[in-house]
Amino acid sequence: CGKLLNPKLIPDLFIFLNNPHYAEKAMNSLVLFGEIAMDYFEQFLANKVHSDAELIKKIIKICGRINTVRSGNILIALLNNPVASIRNDALTNLVLLKYTAPEENKSEINTHIENELAKIYFCLVAYEALGNEGFYEMFRNAILIEIKEGIERIFNFLSLIYNSAAVLQAKAGYYLNTKEQKANSMELLDNLISKKLKGPFFLIIEDIPIASKINQLSKSYPDSITKPEKIIEYILKESDKKFDVWTQVTALHSYTETNLNFEKEIIYPLINHRYKILRDTSYHTLKNLNKNNFIMNTHKETESILLEIEKVIVLKSTGLFAETPENILVEISSIIKEEQISKGEKIFSRGDIGSCLYIIYDGEVKIHDGDNVFATMRNRDFFGELALLDPEPRSATATAMTDTLLLRIDQAPFFELMSERGEVARGILKILCRRIRKENETISNLKAQLLSLS
Repeated sequence: CGKLLNPKLIPDLFIFLNNPHYAEKAMNSLVLFGEIAMDYFEQFLANKVHSDAELIKKIIKICGRINTVRSGNILIALLNNPVASIRNDALTNLVLLKYTAPEENKSEINTHIENELAKIYFCLVAYEALGNEGFYEMFRNAILIEIKEGIERIFNFLSLIYNSAAVLQAKAGYYLNTKEQKANSMELLDNLISKKLKGPFFLIIEDIPIASKINQLSKSYPDSITKPEKIIEYILKESDKKFDVWTQVTALHSYTETNLNFEKEIIYPLINHRYKILRDTSYHTLKNLNKNNFIMNTHKETESILLEIEKVIVLKSTGLFAETPENILVEISSIIKEEQISKGEKIFSRGDIGSCLYIIYDGEVKIHDGDNVFATMRNRDFFGELALLDPEPRSATATAMTDTLLLRIDQAPFFELMSERGEVARGILKILCRRIRKENETISNLKAQLLSLS
């Protein structure tokens, strides 16, 4: 299709965008159509019947690789989409295109920045209001992620209406996280952006206590929600329009029985959410609220031992994904498969072609070649990570030493996820690079010891 470039084939390629095995090839072919594909994209997006968020995200990704005025216009229009994740993807791809907004769009982009500033203020107040109690820890961490991503989006919006190279240089300096680099970043921005935006944004990125930021920002944002139950209600009411899925999940998870006036009606729509983790969490929250008279039969999922939220927590507790934000781990949890292995059962044998990673949720596994045991793995340990990236024959056998519950991540869906979320690829490569460095150090030390002996 990509070679023929016949416009009549575009609808057929669209069908393959929802097929996990052919989506990437279909996207590559549509990129080759270039400007020709824009007609179909515009018609598709203009039809309000088409609301498939994942399909729209693929269109965004394609537009981000076709650097034309029309592809930029499509992405600009999607900044007004009601779903926050679609708006975020559109913005990210505009930055990749090094898009410069025409004068007629600058006012609209300024409005987007002001909305981001208001949301960050809400999150700052919420973070403080939830206090330091351990019960809200996961929820507060999710709110911190919202703040960090909001700051990144503001930098990205600024790059569309001011000198892009200077703004992105300031952004890079800010994320280096040293006082000197941050000071240089603020100096760069000081000479670029308007006074109206500079005041609140500089306060947000300044390295001062959150309470001080709130105190100074409250003059511009007088209305704030400070009661935990009201914060939860607001996040669930706004749902995908403003907040990440993980933030909604942790808001639900933080619900306590003391909130007697909590509106259950807010939760009901989430039972049919496109993300299983939110469906699961909303279902179990409603079940707990209704106690013995729980009669809902709408939640029919494939049986699994762990809730999706538990899978995210497990992923975060492993060395491989410890530095990956939970909102990204939500995506990984959706492709996890559970495997129950009996004591003495082989998970794989030496020489088997490997194409998956295993994480031990509960149990004990030995990695061995016959009677020669190389390692014993326990809860939260992982093995087979190299096979996840490069299928090769297994170099050893893995056998369960006790009844074991494993979480398996297969290569094909993981590759698809990496193509869509660069953070996943960067995270796993960083950990593997550390492991290689550590092994190199071990080899160097062994060489030094051998030399000293000789």
